[in-house]
Amino acid sequence: MSDITNAYNNSSRPLKHHEELYLPPHLRELKTERNRSKKVWQRFRDPTSKNLFNRAQARFRNAMPELNQGMYNSQNEQLNIYDGTLWRRTKRLKSKRSEIAQLKNPGTNLPSHMDLEKAEIIADHLESQFTPNDFGDPNTERTVEKSIREFENEICTSKFKKQFGFTPQLSTTHQLLRVVEHINEGKNSNLATAAIFLDIAKSFHKVWIEGLIHKLIAYKFPQYIIEIIQSYLTNRHFTVLVKNSDSTPRKLQAGVPHGGILAPITFVLYMNDVPQVRNIMISLYADDTVILSQGKTPDKAIVPLQNYLKNLEAWLVRWKIKLNVDKTEAILFNKKNDDWPKVKVYGTPIECKKEVKYLGFVLDKQLNFRAHTSLIKEKYNKAFRAQYSLICRNSSLNLNNKVLIYLAYLRPILTYASPIWACTARSNLRSIQVLENKTLRMIANARWYHRNIDIRNALNVPSLQQFIQKLAKIFYGKLPDINNPEITNIPVYDHNDKQNRKRPRMTISLRVSPRTVAFLSLTFFCLRSFFTTF
Repeated sequence: MSDITNAYNNSSRPLKHHEELYLPPHLRELKTERNRSKKVWQRFRDPTSKNLFNRAQARFRNAMPELNQGMYNSQNEQLNIYDGTLWRRTKRLKSKRSEIAQLKNPGTNLPSHMDLEKAEIIADHLESQFTPNDFGDPNTERTVEKSIREFENEICTSKFKKQFGFTPQLSTTHQLLRVVEHINEGKNSNLATAAIFLDIAKSFHKVWIEGLIHKLIAYKFPQYIIEIIQSYLTNRHFTVLVKNSDSTPRKLQAGVPHGGILAPITFVLYMNDVPQVRNIMISLYADDTVILSQGKTPDKAIVPLQNYLKNLEAWLVRWKIKLNVDKTEAILFNKKNDDWPKVKVYGTPIECKKEVKYLGFVLDKQLNFRAHTSLIKEKYNKAFRAQYSLICRNSSLNLNNKVLIYLAYLRPILTYASPIWACTARSNLRSIQVLENKTLRMIANARWYHRNIDIRNALNVPSLQQFIQKLAKIFYGKLPDINNPEITNIPVYDHNDKQNRKRPRMTISLRVSPRTVAFLSLTFFCLRSFFTTF
């Protein structure tokens, strides 16, 4: 009987206790009038009482949205940055959360209703993820076991020059600059650049812990550091919590913990000894890997790339790293649009793309960054819709907080990696500037006759072009201070030379074209003449 009762309780939706909403006196009167007319109609059932009830119901329903809107406006007026309420509200609008859907038990192939069953199913899935890949090289495994048993205390002398992820002073923008300038140098030398973008499957989840300890020993880390990391990564367990139900503890046999202090650096150490070849450029940012090769013809660029991939495949198998071949992409940066032989990874040919996405940045074959500006607009519109209720014209949120939401949440979407792509065509820049203008006009509740420059001055917000130029000057000004040979090897050129107008450093000297200035002046003169006449 108890099993039947438990099954009934778990399959039934419990009634939620709702506190009675406070209603102002005039709404309580409307509610009382509605309830009274409803009882009269239910008692006599005549058309007149039905009509009175409908009218009372309509008056009450029309008054409720005004109450809800007033409560929402009063909450928005109280939002501020000092107690964190503004950031909590914007974060809740950014991400949508939903209840865990009904799961199917793989063992019984039946749906699960209980929270405990859901927790166990999720725990089973995660346990299968945190296990080493079931392939490898026996010789490497024996070497790893021997080195772990026999390692001694030595001094660390390794340096991580190729890896830009989780490294001080380096960011995604630095790695993107390195890749883009390498391609541009090839174009200036009439060289074709072939690139392949690798996708590592479950990179953090599948780190082979014994292999990582072996690499720490090979890097000659002190013994106490190795023992600390080994203790940190081994004999770890996890449980899954679904509401108030915990799954049974499961052991983590592989992987580094997400969000941990040591997780980024340990993963960098694990990926640092990727094979290096003289005529191949490798771009590493955590698990995002790009391999580039150049040649006078597409064929001559592909051959060394394919030879390198054979060595890389052996290295990946040796260290139990799996590639998502289906998500691996290739692209050829060449002035001509001729066909080229496909690169093969594990015997699977990789289709050539016209544009690829790397570190949240879209690289197209011609490097005109038109595709990336389209991605920026798509991302911005999505984030703008999420925050619309706070920054719209009718919002009661304080004007300073509206501007702060734009500066903290929306503008970074427009300016991500802008020192790289802002050398694009002026039409692309203007389309991005339009997004900022529309947002600021909405925030300031501006009318049609208010000029954008006056709005920006009143809000103390520089134009997007001025802000991007400021970011570029700071970014390129700090490059000489970074102690990294890969950064030092990035070519430096005169950004005022017109021959370099399509290269990233031209962002420093952004300026409005004379044609645009003339057009704006003529438009202003015509409008002034028109209004003077009337």
